[in-house]
Amino acid sequence: MNDETQSVSPPAPEPDSTSSPQAAPAPLEPSIESTPEAASEVLALAEQSASVPPVDAPINEAAQLPTPPPAVSAESSIVAHRAEALEKRKANRNAKLEKIVAYANLKRRVTNNDVQMLLRVSDATATRYLSELVRAGRLKRIGAPKRPTYEPA
Repeated sequence: MNDETQSVSPPAPEPDSTSSPQAAPAPLEPSIESTPEAASEVLALAEQSASVPPVDAPINEAAQLPTPPPAVSAESSIVAHRAEALEKRKANRNAKLEKIVAYANLKRRVTNNDVQMLLRVSDATATRYLSELVRAGRLKRIGAPKRPTYEPA
């Protein structure tokens, strides 16, 4: 290419010191006092930095990994969960049976329909609950086989 065809940009104008006052740039390095206290501080900082490993130093991976949780077998966890769930179901069932007995003591007579409305359960479930309470001796069955009523024992 020719020198004539190349465009040369003019040099950037230097800022005029009279037009806008600017603060002097901060020194890049902090000033170090030449007192004995300052010298001892510098030596202490140098010793501390020497004890810190450099960034490129190999890192002990075992020291940085979190400790794994204790080993629990899946089978023991499932067995424990199932046992806990069974206890909860039994407690809920016993609470419902106690509610039926309390209602029978209050009204002196309970029917299957009363239990259905009291506990919001099906006809079959109410029959099972009442039969269980009769077997346990907490209620007595009275009346015709097709339309029984139950009284507290």
